[in-house]
Order: sequence, then C-alpha cells, then structure tokens
Amino acid sequence: MTSHNKLIQQAKQNQVEYLKKSSLYSKQLINTIYTLIKSNSSDNATTSSVIDKITTIHQLDHDIDIQLNELAKQFDGLDKCKRDLQVLISRCNEVLYSDGLYHEGLIDVLQRRVEGVDRELRILEHTVKIIKDH
Repeated sequence: MTSHNKLIQQAKQNQVEYLKKSSLYSKQLINTIYTLIKSNSSDNATTSSVIDKITTIHQLDHDIDIQLNELAKQFDGLDKCKRDLQVLISRCNEVLYSDGLYHEGLIDVLQRRVEGVDRELRILEHTVKIIKDH
C-alpha cells in the first residue's frame, strides 16, 4: 500500500508542477499576443508588421504546396511513362528473341545490310567521278 500512496503523492506533485508551468506558458502567450497587437497597432511606417510577415509566410507556404503538388503530378506522369517504356522494351525483346534474330546473329544481319549500303555508295561515288571526268 505504501507504493500506492507514493504514486498518488508523486502524481499530485507532478500536477502542481504542470499547473505552475501552464500558468507560466499562459503568461508568456499573453505577453506575446500583447506585443503582436502593439506592434501591429503602431502608426510608425518604418515598423514592420509581424502579422504581415506571418501572412507572407502563409502565402509562401501555400505557393510551395501548390508547386509540390504539381511536381508530384509530374513525377507520377514520368513514372507512368517509365512503366510504359519498360513494357515497350519488353515487347521489343520478345519480338527479337521470338524471331530468332538475336540467336541467328542480328549483328551479322545488320552488318551485311550496312556493307551492302556501303558498296552501293562506293559504286555511286565512282559513277559520279566518271561522269565529272567526261
């Protein structure tokens, strides 16, 4: 039972401490609000308004939220494009592998085509040279 009494005593002491802190915080809040009101009530044009600054901060915060939301939408769009591109790449790989071009030597097929184009270009260049000479 003595530990129960100690707990009750400790709880009462904590409650008294919290009440004192609460009273102190209330006084600080009242002083802060009074200072804000006094600052904004000042007719001096050079005194900057604290409430105007707070309003500006809130407007900037709102603008930042809008920009972040737009960025999130753009990121989602980019992510969707990435997924679509991955699907297209997968389809292309399926076509390449299913036709056997990769296994039969896609590089060889392409190289033969390039060599043919190169040969035709050389013939064309030689023909142009002959025409210019005559």
